[in-house]
Amino acid sequence: MKPQNSALVPAIVQILSIGDANAELVFSQLEKIPRIGREAVVPRVKLQAAGSAANFALCTANLGIKTGFAGRLAVDQFGEVVLKAFREAEVDTHCLRLVEDSSTGITVAMVREDGKRAFVTYPGTSAQLSQNELKACISKDPPPRWVHLAGSHLMDSLRGEPTASILELARSRGATTSLDTGWDPSDWSEETIEAIKTTLQFVDIFFPNANEVKALTGERSPRKGAKILLDAGAPTLVVKLGSKGCLLATKRDQHLVPGFKVKVVDTTAAGDAFDAGFAISMLSGATMGRAAVFANAVAALRISRRPHKPLFPTLQEANAFLMRKRPLEA
Repeated sequence: MKPQNSALVPAIVQILSIGDANAELVFSQLEKIPRIGREAVVPRVKLQAAGSAANFALCTANLGIKTGFAGRLAVDQFGEVVLKAFREAEVDTHCLRLVEDSSTGITVAMVREDGKRAFVTYPGTSAQLSQNELKACISKDPPPRWVHLAGSHLMDSLRGEPTASILELARSRGATTSLDTGWDPSDWSEETIEAIKTTLQFVDIFFPNANEVKALTGERSPRKGAKILLDAGAPTLVVKLGSKGCLLATKRDQHLVPGFKVKVVDTTAAGDAFDAGFAISMLSGATMGRAAVFANAVAALRISRRPHKPLFPTLQEANAFLMRKRPLEA
């Protein structure tokens, strides 16, 4: 693996995903997550590429949109896992910087038999992302049509103002901007909450889940919490509600877009797949309502996929799923 220093975004890139990338060791079919001092045995383990931003890029690429990734990996065996996945999905890596003086992050994912999971993450190189190198990437001509920033809680150098500045630049260059912070492992300090609210004025689409809305606003009701975040500056919220689908919220109105009934195998990366489905549907000219339906379908396919299949569905698989399945009643 040789380090790349180029910051060129080729003309063919439609979506640029910015943020975390790491390897992930997945322990599947746990009866229950063991207590401290105890041990559990699983029938299956898998090593794969991961990270919210990397997952988003892999999914959009798999769905047929030329995607670039901007972030950092180390020159080590875990970085090679991510690079291999990017190569196979044909993700553009001109904005990916490889470094030799650090370690690629790694996540241990423990997945119960019902598909729910818990994570332990070492952020590695993602925590060292530079605001300036990301801005240089976005500043190249022609700019991407969509810029998505994800996993910001794992990137210490981008917390708060740097994230706002990157998204402001992307928007000034004509890109649609989206943000998915993920869960804050530091438990949502007041400073973190205020920083996110300040960033929302530069975000076209904010992708929290219901728990994140509650953490940001103190409201148990996603509808009430969404209103607070809309008032803070976000033009559109798409609140992920798991099996219930999603809440599409703008200052004009809010409505529930129901999900699909599927057999849950593994919910890992479901939210990232949802974000990817929504973004490429919007880029294709769909309304936000239709984009939400497509996003729900992509997420449903992700959580119901068998371990031997690729992590994310293709566009053909998503369209076939929509032909044979109908959303649940709201």
